[in-house]
Amino acid sequence: METFLQIVIAIQSLGPAWENPMRFFSFLGTEQFFLFLLPVLY
Repeated sequence: METFLQIVIAIQSLGPAWENPMRFFSFLGTEQFFLFLLPVLY
């Protein structure tokens, strides 16, 4: 568990340049993304 915590801390310390890419990956798990994706695939 301690190793996982160190990895999380390292990712969080990368700085503000990684904020937008991380927001994009977080968006992939939201309901809005799936509501957009389903009609596109259909």
